[in-house]
Amino acid sequence: MITLSIILTFIGFWCFYQNSNRAELSKPNGFEKWLRGHKEQSYISGLFALVLGFVFCLFSFGVTSGIFTYILTLTVIASLSIILGPLGYVNRWTISIFLVTALIFETAF
Repeated sequence: MITLSIILTFIGFWCFYQNSNRAELSKPNGFEKWLRGHKEQSYISGLFALVLGFVFCLFSFGVTSGIFTYILTLTVIASLSIILGPLGYVNRWTISIFLVTALIFETAF
């Protein structure tokens, strides 16, 4: 549930980041092209993903700890996306590797 919250928070932030006018955006792939071409739908889906990630954090950690964890998660995701996004390090393979590793650690420990 924690991994799902982190991934949903990342997807939500990435939807908003791809529609930023001031961001240094790298060459888009298929999903990023869709996000940049359909701004209203990407805002709605990004907001939905952020809210859903917040709800999963609340269910996983409780109210106060969930809010704190979500704010911390969103801060880390935003910082890493802004730093690593223009360099091209954020792609589907790195996200997939992170997702599989996080799921292994979440279920094994």
